[in-house]
Amino acid sequence: MKVVQWWGLQGVLSKDIFGVAEFVTHGISGGCLADLGAFIFLIVGWFMWFRRNRQVFGTELMSEELVLEYIQHKSFLWLKNKEKGCGFSYQEWVSSPMECRAAIAQHRKNRKMYYRRQRDVG
Repeated sequence: MKVVQWWGLQGVLSKDIFGVAEFVTHGISGGCLADLGAFIFLIVGWFMWFRRNRQVFGTELMSEELVLEYIQHKSFLWLKNKEKGCGFSYQEWVSSPMECRAAIAQHRKNRKMYYRRQRDVG
């Protein structure tokens, strides 16, 4: 739930994992945001599994805040690696992921236009 709040999304999420996956990948206004939503969903799923194993097989307990910080950090690292030209900081990502998403969408659009021009010239 903290991840949903972090993204500023509103609505009722399904209690079924497949319903949540459907909302995250298709229910969010398509395109770039759907890609990011699917990625965030995968990180959350993986980390929940990881966290559960740590609790079952060890003694490590993690607060919801620590889980959210981990998800924010991993998703930021992935985005900075995948979207090389995006110039937002970790703090910007944590404080306003939707604005960063808009920056990523604009960056992708500019990159497409650049390659189209290069193709047309060449």
